Amino acid sequence: MYRSAHHRHTATHTKKAAATRAGEPLAIRDCKTGQRYDLGTSRRALVVGGASECDIILTDPCASATHCSVQRIGERWILKDHNSKNGTRLNGTRVRVAELQPGNQIVIGDTFLDVVPQNPASRPTGLVGKAPSFLMAVEKAQRAARSQCPVLILGETGTGKELIARTIHEASRRCEQAFVPVNCGGFPPDLIRSELFGHAKGAFTGADTKHDGLFTQANGGTIFLDELGELPLEQQPHLLRALESGLIRRVGGSHEELVNTRFVSATNRSCLHQATSPLRSDLFHRLSTVIIELPALRERLSDVPILVRHFLDLGTEEYGPRVVGDETLARLSQHAWPGNVRELRNSVSRALALGGSRLQLRDFLPRGIEVPKESPLPSLACDEGSEGLTKFERNQRELIHATYQRYGTIRKAAMELGMPKSTFADMCKRYGIDTSRGQRIKL
Repeated sequence: MYRSAHHRHTATHTKKAAATRAGEPLAIRDCKTGQRYDLGTSRRALVVGGASECDIILTDPCASATHCSVQRIGERWILKDHNSKNGTRLNGTRVRVAELQPGNQIVIGDTFLDVVPQNPASRPTGLVGKAPSFLMAVEKAQRAARSQCPVLILGETGTGKELIARTIHEASRRCEQAFVPVNCGGFPPDLIRSELFGHAKGAFTGADTKHDGLFTQANGGTIFLDELGELPLEQQPHLLRALESGLIRRVGGSHEELVNTRFVSATNRSCLHQATSPLRSDLFHRLSTVIIELPALRERLSDVPILVRHFLDLGTEEYGPRVVGDETLARLSQHAWPGNVRELRNSVSRALALGGSRLQLRDFLPRGIEVPKESPLPSLACDEGSEGLTKFERNQRELIHATYQRYGTIRKAAMELGMPKSTFADMCKRYGIDTSRGQRIKL
């Protein structure tokens, strides 16, 4: 009934993915750590619960010792509740026996487990990386795609906000319709309303014909409002009305038109919810039903070698195969990359254009840029404190470190991960992470 001890895991929460063919292997994903539990192709049941003999061990107090199980029967994956005290829910509905599909969510107390395809190729094209914080953002985007609610993407310049926005569109029911990106800071203030909502013939000098705005072009699809913080204050009430009612009025028009548009927004500003925000508070709250925060590249430096090889592969057809040594990759992983993934991509393009068959550090970075000998945010996987830890524990430790490094305090980091402060502090102590005097983690 149970697997051997080295197959057991510890779980808390998790997320979503795309559709697969019948009988294709599935996995259960932990949204707090990015850990995957592959179901494989075995007919043996995978048992979930609080007992130490379970395949996935839950720390949730609402979990029974053997709470539920997942088993492949024929070409279907079946979830079965084991007469648990508090019940097992699938997509919000309490079930005894139910078939699992990619994108389903299993809820046990305060624990959330998402069913995802086991095949890593199911991840959207272009989203490359294995860091837990990055995987969590991707999974959140894929889940948000199932709904129609507005999404706000936060992240520094170059972190891939438009790529995440396209992922949401392509994974949604609107994927066959238009995806219309709008740079809110790219229009003259006196023309932005006309560009967004269109204008009637004769509305102003030069308006010789009726013009469809970007909202009309995105009707039935998704409109992506990039650089949201640059939207002029006087135009924000018009956008708010379009959000609330779906009604727009062309410049010079005499009547309102109904449009059916999904709103996805992005900004590199972190103050939109504060009193000093350039955005109206009612508009911010209307656009931020779901917030996805993309980590800076310096917060997932372990992904740098993966990204470098990915960009080199993309350039193979034009430049031919190139080789980059482990030492060069290690030095690139120590650079802070203030321009994030966009800067790294441009650096790889420079190396391909100017370098030889074996690329050196000088090929990637312009002269004058110094790379420190030690990483500004070291990866924990190879740290001395990681010796003897399982893969799950190393991932968990890296996530705890990255989150604390990002938010600076136990309270904020614990809130971001959705766990009590005491639990976060206990995990820091367990993994030898110093959080004394409210300082950032020192390793």
